Amino acid sequence: MARLTGSTTEFLTMRLLLCAGERPFRLDEKGGLIFEPKPILPAWLFTKEEAAFPKDSFAFSFLGSTLIVYHNPRRRDTFGKKGVKPVSFILTKKSREETTLKGSIIPAPVAAKVRGGFYDRIDVVLS
Repeated sequence: MARLTGSTTEFLTMRLLLCAGERPFRLDEKGGLIFEPKPILPAWLFTKEEAAFPKDSFAFSFLGSTLIVYHNPRRRDTFGKKGVKPVSFILTKKSREETTLKGSIIPAPVAAKVRGGFYDRIDVVLS
C-alpha cells in the first residue's frame, strides 16, 4: 500500500483547493447535495493555443476518475472582483452521452453522480 508523505498530501490538498475550491460539494436549502466548483486559478494557467485541450482551457483530474476542463474564453482570473465564474456545464458519460446544464451549480441528484464518478468528463464554461 502506497503511503503519502506530508508534502505530497499538502500538494494534493492545494491542487484540489485551487482547481475546485474550498467546498466543491455542499448541501442546498432542502438538504440536497450540489456541486459548485469555485476555482482559484490565475489567467496565465489557461492554455494559449490548442493542443491536447482547446485554447483558453485548464484541465485536471477530479476525484481520480473525472476530467474537468474549464473553458475561459475571456482569459481572466477565476477569483477577485473581475474574476470569471461557471455559467454552464457539459457532463459527458462514459458512453459519450452529453447533458448540458445552465447556471453556476450542478444540482441534486446529478451532483451525487458527479461525486460517484458517473461522468467521464465535465466541461465548465466560465464567464
